[in-house]
Amino acid sequence: MRYPLVCSILVAFVSVLPQTHGQSVQPTAAQAAKLYQSLRDAIDHGADVFNQQADYSGCYRIFEGALLSIKPFASATRAKEIDDGLAKAARMARVEDKAFQLRTILDAVREDFRVLARGPQATKDEPKKETKTPAEEKKPPEAKPSVEEPKVKAVPLPEKIGPLEGEPKKTTRAEPKVGHVVGTVSINGRPMQGGKLQLVAPVGEFTTKVAPNGEFAFPMMIPSGPYRVAVMPSHEKAAAPRFRDETTSGLLIRVRPEKQSIELNLVK
Repeated sequence: MRYPLVCSILVAFVSVLPQTHGQSVQPTAAQAAKLYQSLRDAIDHGADVFNQQADYSGCYRIFEGALLSIKPFASATRAKEIDDGLAKAARMARVEDKAFQLRTILDAVREDFRVLARGPQATKDEPKKETKTPAEEKKPPEAKPSVEEPKVKAVPLPEKIGPLEGEPKKTTRAEPKVGHVVGTVSINGRPMQGGKLQLVAPVGEFTTKVAPNGEFAFPMMIPSGPYRVAVMPSHEKAAAPRFRDETTSGLLIRVRPEKQSIELNLVK
């Protein structure tokens, strides 16, 4: 199979739950936790295929397979939403839009399993965390540290399930809510020769210059969360016009509350 990770995800779906014989079944808390993690793997893998390989069709098929596999274990209402979402995606002209459509449904289904895993009280006692968005792991380009810095993902950040029943609770410190973002922009594998990069979200818009070697570094700290991305090369014909608008670029990253490096490769 072209995407072997999908095989392991489907095996996990079948192994953790009883046979449904065409009927919907509600997972136990422990089973929901495993399904939650399996969906994280599917989302992360699809994000890597989308961002790193620019294989939008591959990402779409990964998300489609995950939804079809998980449908028997969703509620009746959510199963109908899955059917409607798959049908809507099939009618879309651009495969990038198909992938984003299915990603929205995956997030909703994954949240259902999070609640089942932790219990209904979790929604009252703690704020809801956002799931990861797809992006590539790279080290910061401007320095060569003596000790290699940990790699990070820019677009899906998986939220963590807290202690399940029987597990000891761990105390954690509050994390900072802003991140330092650096990285590179390439066009068909070659560094973009200058221009601008813009991150857009409800919290605001953040713009920085791209150097002639394709590198960029935001001078300001960026609030953590998901952002749509617009890329504006110095030469208008260097990349497709759709990349200049965040609503049509198909690029999405998630800023983490730490220093991170992002690599974007635009395909004409």
